[in-house]
Amino acid sequence: MEARNELLVKLEEIVNRDVDVNDILKEVEALKRAFGKTLETETNKNLEDFIGGGGEPKDFIAPKLEGEEKFDSLIATVNDKKQKKENDIKNGQEQNLKTKQHLIEELRDIIHNEENISKAFNRMTAVKDKWKATGEVSPHAYKDLQNDYSKLLEEFFYHINIYKELKDNDFKKNLKQREELILKMRALIEEKSIKTTRTLSGTYLSEWDEVGPVSRDDWERIRDEFRVASKLVYDRIKAHFTDIKEQRKNNLEKKQELLANVTVIVGQEIDSVKTWKKKTEEVLAIQKEWKSIGFAEKKYNDKIWEEFKIACNSFFDKKGEFFGVEKEKWDTNKAKKEKLVEQAEKLKNLTDWKETSFQMIKLQKDWKNVGPAGQKAEQYLWNKFRNACDAFFNAKKEYYDTLDDRLAENLKKKEAFITRLGKAKIEKEKGAEQIKTYRSEWDDLGMVPKKSLGDINEKYRKAIDSLYDKLGLDKNAIEAQKFNDKIDSLKGKDNGEHLLKDEQRFINEQIDKLNKEVLQYENNLSFFGFSKGAAADKMKAEVQEKIDAVQVKVDAWTQKRKAVSKAVRELNKPKAEV
Repeated sequence: MEARNELLVKLEEIVNRDVDVNDILKEVEALKRAFGKTLETETNKNLEDFIGGGGEPKDFIAPKLEGEEKFDSLIATVNDKKQKKENDIKNGQEQNLKTKQHLIEELRDIIHNEENISKAFNRMTAVKDKWKATGEVSPHAYKDLQNDYSKLLEEFFYHINIYKELKDNDFKKNLKQREELILKMRALIEEKSIKTTRTLSGTYLSEWDEVGPVSRDDWERIRDEFRVASKLVYDRIKAHFTDIKEQRKNNLEKKQELLANVTVIVGQEIDSVKTWKKKTEEVLAIQKEWKSIGFAEKKYNDKIWEEFKIACNSFFDKKGEFFGVEKEKWDTNKAKKEKLVEQAEKLKNLTDWKETSFQMIKLQKDWKNVGPAGQKAEQYLWNKFRNACDAFFNAKKEYYDTLDDRLAENLKKKEAFITRLGKAKIEKEKGAEQIKTYRSEWDDLGMVPKKSLGDINEKYRKAIDSLYDKLGLDKNAIEAQKFNDKIDSLKGKDNGEHLLKDEQRFINEQIDKLNKEVLQYENNLSFFGFSKGAAADKMKAEVQEKIDAVQVKVDAWTQKRKAVSKAVRELNKPKAEV
């Protein structure tokens, strides 16, 4: 920024100098290049910051930098001075043209109307002096004007027979000078710089007219050689500017086509990020192509550039509005996907393969239904989500790939454990805790092959029942202890809530069956409602006994259901607190 300020101060000082604008153009151009480099450096830094922040190079829109507008204003002031200078030159050239045309007419009058040779010579000398003192005319008028002047001078000298009074050595000296000018003019045919060619050719023409006469015998030859050389030089200059004009015409047509292409894109209704990216690439490509095209004709160049700049700015303004709205959607989608990532992270280490697989697949479906979260966040969140899903499903695959070996190993462990239970000694006071520990150890031994499941579970049931029998409790107390131990065991599993709810469903089914059985007994009892006698009373008593017995079972199952419900609530309590 400090460097740009120094350049601005320097440029302002130069612009305010009271000198010819041409005297400061080189300094201004140097400052313009230096200032452009500072802008380029800062713009590149802004681009790097934009990319570092997750942006794409093609999405970058360079902002106007501090001091840029003032610098452009100062450059515009220089251009205005330059244009004024050019206008002054043009006006001066037009006035010079009128003056020289008047001198040609006066010279023509001297040749055709002045009879006094001495007076004619003096008038001709005055015309030549005034001609020399008159400034330049426009390049396109110069050649014809100079040719007319040269021809009239030739005609003048020959008409008044001046050459007769000149000495032979003057003719030879003039001849040598003219031959040197012919060689110089011919050399310009190979000159690479058109600017140099134009300047020197005008100088040589002026010098040619200033050289005195040569002998009549040499004149036509020397004149024709110079004219041929001059024509070749001016034909080359003309061809060059014709090519430039044609090229600038072609450049204008190319730029009009590029402007039309951008205008079409601006007029399109774009409603997707993918399409915006594609169209942005197209506009950037058009801008790049525009830069590769040279100037158009001066009277059209600024206008076509202004229209193109407005069209491009319109495109990027529309793009900014679209992505402003899209960003709000992305932020919403980002929050949703962050939640899905969090859920996947919680599930990835679970080993309840069936239930967790269902939940993981549901998360994946939910992910697909959520829109994009913006390029940077989308890729980051997707990697985290995919890694969590992969971790679970890879673990699941590994688990099932080695399942048969583990099931066989678990079977051996359970058989050894049952043997150990058969030798276990139970202390009455600590027996319940001992059995609970055994049950927990059994649960930790894992699954066994399906074909061995029934047999090994039956062996375990008998072995564990044998331990319960050693507690010295009545049958109901043992059953209650078994059930409580079972509930505690289910609570401790990873999928404990799911298993407890399965137990709830089983208990509800048992209660429903028993209630239907009670209902059936009550229906049977209604058949005897109006019967009397000892037999009927006995039958009623028997049915009532059955109803009471079933009701006892219902009450027992109801107590179990309450215990399971309590366990479910205890599992859910930490979730509710969170």
